[in-house]
Amino acid sequence: MEPMKPAPPVTSARIVECSFRQCCGIAPGRRPRRAPRALRTHKPTVCPTRPQRCAAGASGTAKGPHPPNRLKRPPALATVSAITRSTVHDGRPDRNQPPGTRAAHPSRRNRMSRTTTRRIAAGVSAGALAASLATTIGVGAAGAETSSVSWGDGSSNFQRTVSDATPSVGDTITTTTTFTRDGIVDEYLYRVKDLHPECFAYVPGSAQVGGSAIDDVETGSSFTAVNGGSFEWPVRPVLGPKSRTFSFSYTVGTDCRAGSDFMTSMHYDGSLGAGTYQDEGPTVTVEFAASQTQVQPVYGAKAGQPVTIAAKVAGGTVPQNGGDVQFKADGVDIGAPVAVDPATGIAQTGWTPADAGNTSLTAVFLGNLNTDGSTSDPRTVSVAQQTVDSKTSLSVASGAQVGSATSVTATVAPPGAGGTVTFKDNEVDFATVPVTDGDGGVSVDWIPGSEGSHTIKAVFSGRDGVNGSGAQQTVTVAPKPAESVTSTTTLDPVAPFDLGGTATLKATVTSEGATDGTVTFRDGDEILGTVDVVNGVATLEDWKPTIGGDHAISAEFSGIGDTLASNAAITVTVDTPETPGPGDPGDGGATGGSFDLSTLFGSLGSLGG
Repeated sequence: MEPMKPAPPVTSARIVECSFRQCCGIAPGRRPRRAPRALRTHKPTVCPTRPQRCAAGASGTAKGPHPPNRLKRPPALATVSAITRSTVHDGRPDRNQPPGTRAAHPSRRNRMSRTTTRRIAAGVSAGALAASLATTIGVGAAGAETSSVSWGDGSSNFQRTVSDATPSVGDTITTTTTFTRDGIVDEYLYRVKDLHPECFAYVPGSAQVGGSAIDDVETGSSFTAVNGGSFEWPVRPVLGPKSRTFSFSYTVGTDCRAGSDFMTSMHYDGSLGAGTYQDEGPTVTVEFAASQTQVQPVYGAKAGQPVTIAAKVAGGTVPQNGGDVQFKADGVDIGAPVAVDPATGIAQTGWTPADAGNTSLTAVFLGNLNTDGSTSDPRTVSVAQQTVDSKTSLSVASGAQVGSATSVTATVAPPGAGGTVTFKDNEVDFATVPVTDGDGGVSVDWIPGSEGSHTIKAVFSGRDGVNGSGAQQTVTVAPKPAESVTSTTTLDPVAPFDLGGTATLKATVTSEGATDGTVTFRDGDEILGTVDVVNGVATLEDWKPTIGGDHAISAEFSGIGDTLASNAAITVTVDTPETPGPGDPGDGGATGGSFDLSTLFGSLGSLGG
């Protein structure tokens, strides 16, 4: 076998001129707007920006030991996915416009605007694809969940981040896009268009480039764009700056539907072409906000009678978007859901309880576009018996005479204890008696002070479940005997005292005639005792009521001989002391109710001894 001949050495005769595209690694179909000055002045055999010689074969294709980048794709990259870069704003070709189409650029007139297709290797390996297009999730400030996505397009690399991938309505998020480049070719960025959901509102003054605010901001319903000069925002992979970062802030609006994924992305235009990345991300998912619901107090609920019930809903977007509330009584729906008034957060409806007793009311807020529903704590409502009308009858004993006691009786139907009956003589009250007997009847003595016609009335105040009523009767009062004299009875006031205590009742009788009769003391229609009048005074000692509240005390002088009877009435208040509930502080066992902290700490200290 003949030995293999060594390859001929590369001589200067085989060194041919390198094109700028080959030396600088510019992909086919894409070239700089303007060739470097070195290339425009001479044709070097050494690339002006890459010190590498090119060896040429017969066809002129580079075949040296160090071929330029992207002159030949390896077979492993046969399966590819394409990302199209194209200009999309007014006056520029859209992403479907064929490459090479000429269009006027607003900031660069008379220049070529074209669509350039960049290819990203796919199928090489999962790791290679992840390096080209990767999404990361992290946790930012205050627990916000950040999200990032990155991708490459030829020698251009992009990384986008949202500061909070799961915001709630009213939160502010920031999108950040960072541009970098591989290789050695510079690119100047002219315009960056940040795409956002229509329910996001741009925060004025938040647009920044490299941390510096930008004044030239263009906004639309779904985008925010910034425009720079031809040389204002360069990205220089060799000389620097090697990256350029753009950020925009938005407020999540009340019309964002919670639970939905909202896409963000960006477009840009630069000296090497335009990039359209419609759905690169990251996505943002708006979370539901929390709500609180509370049933309002209910007053005057009675069985069989309608009453208004209400619930207060707060939190989330209730003031903007409202919602519905379902009321329930003991777990059963009360009618259909009713709307919340956004201005007040109140929902209300009518309710007619069927039975008397305690009922548990709850209110369930059903949520809205971006606010979670909530259920109130139960509120116990005391429902009184259904109110019925009452009827009062009045009976006045015959033979009424000036200065003589006449029995007056009132009876209330339906019978039962509760309420009071006030007796009137020509519209002047002369007695108020509580109804304590189950038969509904009360009686008092009436001593007329003048002869003639008198209208006697009995007025029932009503009680739980029973309305008030009244009755009246006309009575003719005979004159007093010619030889008789009148008397006057007065009762001394009694200061309020606590239940369990005692009081002294004292009546004074005055008359031109004799006053040595008797005085009968009553609490309502209950006789407390009859006492002799001594020197015009009758005293009942040690009266001890058994119930608290107001007591109608009367004193009736019986009259004697030619001296006519008379009476008087007062109201005495008996207080019911409050009983300390569980957990109420006592006196701690210290003198005078004081509490000695040194005793406590001393005791605690002894535990460690």
